[in-house]
Order: sequence, then C-alpha cells, then structure tokens
Amino acid sequence: MGVDKTRIGFNSTTVDVVGVQGGITATDRAGVSLADGVYNVCRLPAGAIIQKVYLDRVASFDGTLPTISIGTEGVPAKYLAATATDAATLVVGALELDTKVSVAEDIVLTLVNGGSTAGEAVAYIEYLDTAARREIFTV
Repeated sequence: MGVDKTRIGFNSTTVDVVGVQGGITATDRAGVSLADGVYNVCRLPAGAIIQKVYLDRVASFDGTLPTISIGTEGVPAKYLAATATDAATLVVGALELDTKVSVAEDIVLTLVNGGSTAGEAVAYIEYLDTAARREIFTV
C-alpha cells in the first residue's frame, strides 16, 4: 500500500501557503485488507499555521464501522475527529484550525479499517509556512 504524498507550495508575499495530501486505500497491493494503524502524511515545520484540513472519501469503505482521523501520533484526532468512511463525500475538519504549531509535527492518518476490502480516502492539509520567507525585490 503506502501513503502517497504530494506537496504543492506557492509564495504569498512573505509566507508560503502549502498544501499537502496523503491518500489511503482499504487494501494493500496484494488486495489484502489493510491493517488498522497509523500512516504518515507529512511533517509540518515549526511555526506552521494550520488553515484547512479535509478528508475526501473518494470511494466508500465497505467494512464494519471504518473510520479515519487526522492528527499526530500523540493526538490522533487533533485536526479531524474519527470520521466514518462508509460514504463517498468530503469532510471538513473543524479542530485546531488557525493555530500555530510551536514545534515540528508529523501528521498522520489513523485508520480503523473495519475489515474493508474496498474504499479510498485522501487527506488534504493546507498551512502557512511562516519560516519560508522568500522575499522578492525589484530594483
């Protein structure tokens, strides 16, 4: 299986607005039901300000009470509480948004698969990288 990551960034005056994504499917490459567990998405730098967190349930998970939360290993539901993945819809996180990360944090998806053999979800996390100060000067 493995979590796919994409990092997209652009300069917005003196800070970067950065979007990252991490995807997860119900089964591994051999078609075996993916184990419950914690899967890495990205590492937020110290000083990052969380703007938005989304969970796009691309395809419904078919197991018994499957859920995904988004947070850190220490606080698995820091940014998105455990959310049912038995429907294919977009869920918007409402926890700890517009807060500044004092030290770098690893963001993870925590999966409770519920025995699913089908299903796919992608997490999107948008943050301001306050340490990325790339000034543009005109002379």
